[in-house]
Amino acid sequence: MKFHRFPHLVQREICSLLHPFDLVLLSFCSDRTRRAVKKANKNRKHEIWVSGIKWYMSYSFREMNNFKRSFSVYWNGPQVCRSKFYIKIDGTDVGICERFRQGEIYLEDCSHSLSMHKYICNLFNVPEEIYVKSNQLECELQSVKRSYLWNSDSEFTLDDLERFYRYHPDQEFSEVSGKLALGYDHYNENVFVVRNLISRGTIRSIWRSFKLFKGENAYCEDTYMSLFQIKYAMEEWMKRKDDGLKSMIFKPKEEYDVEKTRKKVKEISCGNERKQEVYPYKSM
Repeated sequence: MKFHRFPHLVQREICSLLHPFDLVLLSFCSDRTRRAVKKANKNRKHEIWVSGIKWYMSYSFREMNNFKRSFSVYWNGPQVCRSKFYIKIDGTDVGICERFRQGEIYLEDCSHSLSMHKYICNLFNVPEEIYVKSNQLECELQSVKRSYLWNSDSEFTLDDLERFYRYHPDQEFSEVSGKLALGYDHYNENVFVVRNLISRGTIRSIWRSFKLFKGENAYCEDTYMSLFQIKYAMEEWMKRKDDGLKSMIFKPKEEYDVEKTRKKVKEISCGNERKQEVYPYKSM
């Protein structure tokens, strides 16, 4: 029996058991099957994040703070795609190799990788905007709306980070996890130009955060602070006017016994939009 002829509840149950890669392959069978898979996945809550470059894109599904790598899309050229079929995406024929490997889809044309990204996002009912997950700051993808950057093997430099955010402006969200290189330039300003920022161990100084961030909301973990730094940060906050900054939350590296206070500091916030729970990652 063909998939699209099963009752809807049966289709949903089948889709819940299949791996996302298998769902993509199933959708290639026909337009009716693709529409049935799309409808059966309507209530799934996840986002699609990509890493790689134009001719190689690795897809991960994100639910809250968990990334689950699912499959990859490659370009191997027409000489490899000898046996292929075509699907229409926005009126364009996209050639796909029939020889699939586990978790890998091969395209005939490099320019079709973004079309395939749109197809996959549409199939799983998620936004078509590009969300990038990468440990490389040289990202060739255009129109990035969200980014997740981490660096466990080496350190970020402010110059590299500045180039990344200038090359990908108008991001609504960015999360950075990793250390800055020692001896970074003290004259760098407005490096993290993004609407909402989560910094996990990257911006270590509370007062430098005001200098490096330009956006609306920021949450900085593992910051070092003292009573002097807190006072300086408050003064810097008062100086800033009409810059769009709404809130900055600082979580110290450890609980500090700050002078002249009777309680340990767990979190410090600035701004008029303080909330009880700020920046656990949520789909916006």
